[in-house]
Amino acid sequence: MKILDSGQCDLEIALSSKIDLFICASGYESRAIHFATVALSADLSRKVVMPFKESKILNRANADQFFIDKGFISLPEIGESDGVAAYKEISTLLTNVAIQGKIKARLVFDYSCMTRAWYGAFISALFEFSSSLQQLEVFFCYSPAKFSRPNRPGPNLMMGPLNGFRALRAVALPVALVIGLGYEEIRAAGLREYVDPARTVLFYTDPPIDPEFLQAVRANNDSLLKSVPESDQVKHSLIDMDSTASFLHETTSDLAKNFRVVVAPLGVKPFSLLSMLLSARYQEFDVWRVSGCSLAHPSEREAEGRVLAYRLLFGT
Repeated sequence: MKILDSGQCDLEIALSSKIDLFICASGYESRAIHFATVALSADLSRKVVMPFKESKILNRANADQFFIDKGFISLPEIGESDGVAAYKEISTLLTNVAIQGKIKARLVFDYSCMTRAWYGAFISALFEFSSSLQQLEVFFCYSPAKFSRPNRPGPNLMMGPLNGFRALRAVALPVALVIGLGYEEIRAAGLREYVDPARTVLFYTDPPIDPEFLQAVRANNDSLLKSVPESDQVKHSLIDMDSTASFLHETTSDLAKNFRVVVAPLGVKPFSLLSMLLSARYQEFDVWRVSGCSLAHPSEREAEGRVLAYRLLFGT
């Protein structure tokens, strides 16, 4: 199957018809239940929650109880970095949809509180599974968080390709590094020093949902921003995912003519999602994951209120 259509859509479109499979995560952020609360008004055939092994603090107990009370099926606990386990569980869920004899299916996936390893696993499994049906409609939904100050970071511990997102490009080509900036110090600058690219392109959210996000991004990446020409800095909107996808696809396709392209989405999750979807679809660049230790406990992330929905339609 191929992708027939993709793009941002109104949430009402995702929830307007029967949903064969709804997947979300149970974590310590209060926004973990925000979209699920909204989605319960829809016709959900099967509701599944993926719980984390780690960070059973803050709002985690409340989230777990919410999903029990609302009749969600809970998968075994999965480590936040364990993309292999996430892929295995998600593949089983998708296979169960196919063996029900359906020729069409609708899935809704809430990645608001998931790690990149988890929703990367979902996308990898999804592209493999899509050929099992005549038509597959998937909605990726995200609840933005209100601003909270970034934790004081430790050094980067892991930097490398995300499983399933490596393009077959000549190793001898010079590297172009595309970074989706986050608001933690060290992350982006440390990655650039490690990769030592021939060219660096920076994406960051402007306008943001809250001006404090932009202030933190600029302050914590000040030296990096000053070292990269403005012509290689791309501002994108968090809530306009179509324009972000267009900017990113144009940038990576142009770079891929002369470089081996590495995209490292360190900031907002919708940019990470689009990076993975474009990589899986066009196979022009690698997607890298960067993680490190934090010198503070995880902090609360409260839902801002809106939900962003992005639709993929697979068909023959």
